[in-house]
Amino acid sequence: MPMVLLWVDVHADLNTADTSPTESIHGMPVDAHADLNTADTSPTENIHGMPVALLWVDVHADLNTEDNLSEREHPRQAGGTADQEALRLLASVDPLSNLTLHVSFDIDCIDSLETPSTGAPVRGGMSLREDIQVVEQAQPTGRISAVDLVEVNPNIGDKRDVHLTIQAAEHLLQAVFGRQRRGNYPNDGTRQL
Repeated sequence: MPMVLLWVDVHADLNTADTSPTESIHGMPVDAHADLNTADTSPTENIHGMPVALLWVDVHADLNTEDNLSEREHPRQAGGTADQEALRLLASVDPLSNLTLHVSFDIDCIDSLETPSTGAPVRGGMSLREDIQVVEQAQPTGRISAVDLVEVNPNIGDKRDVHLTIQAAEHLLQAVFGRQRRGNYPNDGTRQL
């Protein structure tokens, strides 16, 4: 089934086995979804051919956008920290609004001051509030069919670091499942005070 992959990460994860400086599959998942890795020994062969539109939000570390994106055949849009209009970006890759949405969060998309317990922290990322806003814009569409949240590592940092990072992950997942920061109200038009 065709889908939109909303990739919220500070890294694009577009490497192939031939382009990865580390040869780690950790940096190859978007490439695998886009069916670009043609190596016969690809550990992700089972997902090749899946129709997918790519939507990156907050990618800014280690990415040569022109080189990486110009080779891709799939619809895609890249947004940076200043471009938080998730619905506008979503409309650019799915103008008919009929594709399901897979939201993939890498916790390192949030500034390392708010999520220090991750293996690839980057200063200058989005705030937790900005990431929650991305989800709050996409969630009411009813099209989110899958979500993953990765790179929370409780083995990194002290107790405070771990608590901050896990708390941020919890807030993101709560937003995916419909929790609104301003409160949740019945859908019947009434507001309880």
